[in-house]
Amino acid sequence: MTPSEYKALQTLATYAVRNALRHGTLTRLPCVVCGNPKSQAHHSDYTQPLLITWLCHIHHRMEHGRLGNTGKYKMRKHLARMSA
Repeated sequence: MTPSEYKALQTLATYAVRNALRHGTLTRLPCVVCGNPKSQAHHSDYTQPLLITWLCHIHHRMEHGRLGNTGKYKMRKHLARMSA
C-alpha cells in the first residue's frame, strides 16, 4: 500500500465516523481508559471504519505512540514495512 493509498483510507474512515455521528447511527462514548467525555475515534484498522475505540486526546496520542506512528517519519517507516 502506498502512502497516498493509506492516507485515502484514513480519510474515508474519518468521513465514515463523522457521517455516522451526524446521522445518529454511531454515538460518541467516553474515553475507555479514563472516562473523559471529550473522546476521539481511534481506528485500529482503517478497512473497518466503524470499528473504533473511543479515546481522549491524551490516550489517543499514547496509543499512536505505542503503535510507533506519531510522526510522518515513523508513518513512512510503518508503510515501508507494510509494503515489504
